[in-house]
Amino acid sequence: MFRLRYNLALLTLLLLPSLAAANVIISEVLADPPGDANYDGQYDPHEDEFIELYNAGSRRVSLAGWRLGDAGSLSRYFRFPSNAVIEPGSYVVLFGGGKSIPTTAPSAMA
Repeated sequence: MFRLRYNLALLTLLLLPSLAAANVIISEVLADPPGDANYDGQYDPHEDEFIELYNAGSRRVSLAGWRLGDAGSLSRYFRFPSNAVIEPGSYVVLFGGGKSIPTTAPSAMA
């Protein structure tokens, strides 16, 4: 029993720094918008949806392999590529499809 508790405590101590640094939050969601949210001239409640992720941590976070999908269709999802990262204090915005909104924000993808 002592050995198990010791191993769990050691594992927790090893993982805490990386878990504290990986503080990615969902900062904004637009689901089923009433209009043309991406201004491409075509209203589509699925393509005009978006979600914004924010890295509130102090270290860059790899998004490689992360998946984002709609609970209504688990077979359709977006998987981040292997080189996807989000820098500390940076955002990543994902649209459901269509033409994206131009932004002056720096890219968080490296």
